[in-house]
Amino acid sequence: MVRRRAWVGSVVALFFASGASWVEGCVGDSSTPTDGGGPDTTTDTNNNPDTSTNDAGVDAPTDADAAPAPFCTPTKAFGPVTLVPTFGNADSGSSGARLTNDSLTIYYAANPSAALNGLIQTASRASLAAQFNTPVPVAALSDAGISGLDPSISPDGLTLYTQFNPSNFVEVMYATRLSADAGFSTPTGVTGLSGAAPNHGSPFLQGDNSTLFYAARVSPDGGATQGGGSLDIFYGSITGQGQFSNVLPENELNTTFDETSPAITPDGLTIYFARKEGADGGSSGTFHVYTATRGAKNDPFPTPTLVPELDDMPTTNTSPTWISPDTCVIWLQSDRGGPAGGIYTATKPL
Repeated sequence: MVRRRAWVGSVVALFFASGASWVEGCVGDSSTPTDGGGPDTTTDTNNNPDTSTNDAGVDAPTDADAAPAPFCTPTKAFGPVTLVPTFGNADSGSSGARLTNDSLTIYYAANPSAALNGLIQTASRASLAAQFNTPVPVAALSDAGISGLDPSISPDGLTLYTQFNPSNFVEVMYATRLSADAGFSTPTGVTGLSGAAPNHGSPFLQGDNSTLFYAARVSPDGGATQGGGSLDIFYGSITGQGQFSNVLPENELNTTFDETSPAITPDGLTIYFARKEGADGGSSGTFHVYTATRGAKNDPFPTPTLVPELDDMPTTNTSPTWISPDTCVIWLQSDRGGPAGGIYTATKPL
């Protein structure tokens, strides 16, 4: 069955699964005259509808150029954690669900049969209000002999990073295609993150295609991570398809506990990840969701905090797999519904 992997040295240890669904929040007015988003030129008061201009701030309700209503209150806690049955039942082993920036396409790993362990699948929908269509395997990434997990797609849809477990190690690979309608190439190892031990996995491509995050038990220079080999989070700058440089540890997030499953907003300001630390601050045998938000992309993250409403402590694993750009909806993988785990989501209220 498909499960996420935690790593000890070069030995892969199974652990859990995830996912969810969201309706995209809104971002404001457009810089294009007569339609919606971005900074506008002030040509009217905000009390009357425009005719063929767009103005700044909050427009009158009947203005065709008015800023859409917000989807949630970002500072509020998430609502109930809910199973997403479209992508498997509570013990299906489905995991690693991520969406495109517009939330209309999903990639995830399924476990439809013993012969198809780690089947990378995708599904799409016509609009945010529509249901996803029937998932289909992603050709070249659905190898019955290799367990593929955590598929993360670039914003142009042409590069997909994923974790593969070909033997007793975990590696990050990527596949490319010429257009959004074309098939992907055979996966190729990301330099420095593939091959035999040491292990690297849980890749997450930031939604602006600038940075690749991942988890590993070794630092970029091959030395030990914090805690004498704990699982830690790293990141590097994307320089081309499957290529990245300037790899660094995310020191503000890493501790002597295991940290993995980074999921960050496209602007690079808010990150969610999984850590084996309990609510009491002590070591935990299972993963729990933590978060941190910084003021600017290049700032250090402040001390992360536990997200208690997403927990199902003390015995189950829960890990983030994707966070919407407005932080209103989070996708999760959790084994709270069964030993193999399933795909879940939670939404912040308005």
